[in-house]
Amino acid sequence: MKVTHKNSEIEGTPQEIHDLFQNNGMDLNAFFITPKPLHIGWVIAPIIIWVILLFIGIFQEVQQVKIRTLIFLLMASCSVWIGATVKKKYEYDISFITFSTVTLIVLSMAAIGFIPIEKIFDFINKTS
Repeated sequence: MKVTHKNSEIEGTPQEIHDLFQNNGMDLNAFFITPKPLHIGWVIAPIIIWVILLFIGIFQEVQQVKIRTLIFLLMASCSVWIGATVKKKYEYDISFITFSTVTLIVLSMAAIGFIPIEKIFDFINKTS
């Protein structure tokens, strides 16, 4: 029997391999245990927070720059949190995660009023 790890190979009977691990103080069960999958709540929670902040940014006329900046920073943090948890849970490509995170941040800036929506459409029309 041959046990292959990413750094080395161990060859021998199952009992010899078991004895080797036991004599060196290693637990075979801990060696081969895979991590638990990420709970779906870690993905849904930042989405709910982001949507609530989006509605606050759209429907509440916030005149103070400090409060608008705080709402934007919270939305940007939630966008990064969404990207990180989706990457970890579903193992998507990093380019997809980067694109979606940047899109959420731009939408956050438009909702708060940092970027006028007309400028976003003008930029899209110029680049395409």
